[in-house]
Amino acid sequence: MSIDKSPTDSRALVAVPAMNVQALSVVPMRKPKQFETVQRRIRRLFSVSEVEALVQAVEKLGTGRRRDVKLRAFDNAKHRTYVDLKVTE
Repeated sequence: MSIDKSPTDSRALVAVPAMNVQALSVVPMRKPKQFETVQRRIRRLFSVSEVEALVQAVEKLGTGRRRDVKLRAFDNAKHRTYVDLKVTE
């Protein structure tokens, strides 16, 4: 008798004992992923003084240098990131 282990012939019937439905209802369906439990940062609008500092830094350093602009104009602003300085069209 030859045993063929191809995926098409790998079906088998397995007897499952009767289960208590109440016991299954307390088990969560899935664990929450890490990004679901972390709150997103609230985006804050730029103040007038921040806009002026941003314009002066871009005039001095040029466009496309967000890291340098951040360090020059927003070094003490912990609520600003490099991405906040990106201009979206």
